[in-house]
Amino acid sequence: MPGRYGTTDSDLEYGVPAPITFSHVGSPASQKRSSRTSTWSRLAMIAVITTFSLCFFLQPQHHPSLPFSSSTTRQRLLSPAVVTTQRHHPMPTLPEVYMTLLSSPDTPEYYLSTRLLLYSLKHDPLTRDDTKRSFVVHVTPRTPHAWIETLRSEGAFIISTPLVKGLPTSPTEARYEDVYTKLAMWNMTQFSRILFLDADHLVVKSLEGIWGDEAGWEESGFAALGASSSGYLEKADYFSAGFMMLRPNETTYEELLEVRGFNPIWREQNLLNKYYHSNGHQPWARLDSKWQRIQPTYQHVMDGIHALHEKVWKDRVDPELRKLWYEKVVEMETFYTRRAGEHSDSHKALL
Repeated sequence: MPGRYGTTDSDLEYGVPAPITFSHVGSPASQKRSSRTSTWSRLAMIAVITTFSLCFFLQPQHHPSLPFSSSTTRQRLLSPAVVTTQRHHPMPTLPEVYMTLLSSPDTPEYYLSTRLLLYSLKHDPLTRDDTKRSFVVHVTPRTPHAWIETLRSEGAFIISTPLVKGLPTSPTEARYEDVYTKLAMWNMTQFSRILFLDADHLVVKSLEGIWGDEAGWEESGFAALGASSSGYLEKADYFSAGFMMLRPNETTYEELLEVRGFNPIWREQNLLNKYYHSNGHQPWARLDSKWQRIQPTYQHVMDGIHALHEKVWKDRVDPELRKLWYEKVVEMETFYTRRAGEHSDSHKALL
């Protein structure tokens, strides 16, 4: 179809001028004399247009249909592989956040580990997310008020919801009593995507890059890792609910609350595995196994894994891993003590 100025849409797409034609009218004699001149003129004009076109296309250009900035190199601009293989996703209009759940006051180690997780994701220069994504602590009426105030003062964003109840249960440890409340995340539609981590994670490398993982854009809106120390099991269809990326959706939230017919021994994990079964209508996607491991050892640190999921205060943990955890706790406390001192000095200077 014609474009705005008479050129075709295809002409405008690549900035190519519309075809140019020439005509000459005169006497037969003059036409004969000028035929050679016209031929040379046309050849000269073709040469000029060709030179102009080459100069135009060999310069780095920005075009809304191409995924390049103005600083793109000539080689990348001319490479069709870049254009045809790169997937594009809409920029989120709502915040992307990290999140954990802290509810039961029965295990204070979870509170300490939540503080360390906050420090790792927001403050530690070796592991923080430099894009300034918020760290959200999801709390409940059972969460001690003093814990909430400390976490808020250290930089956490606090969201409180009622406990999610009425789902199947079985006699398990008290620490699993509140885990169904994780499902409330799917109702937090003020966020575009959430990376959820159980509080007992030790982050040893930045997780900033996980937001670009293709699995995080799965149509079902859900990605996770296999529930094993190897992280990724190609043929397995069971994931851990301790580390997962999700897109909140009210309809999904309502459907999750209706799921039944699963073994409740692992509560929310088995519920989610039933809902996001790979053969179902909402199949889960597998995140890259480099991001996280469960049942970790110090070798996983050496291998470059980014986050380790373990209750390191327990005896069965690799001693080197436990040592690293306590070193990071000391580092965190030193950071907050120093920051509090600087704040106090600044306050005194104003008096």
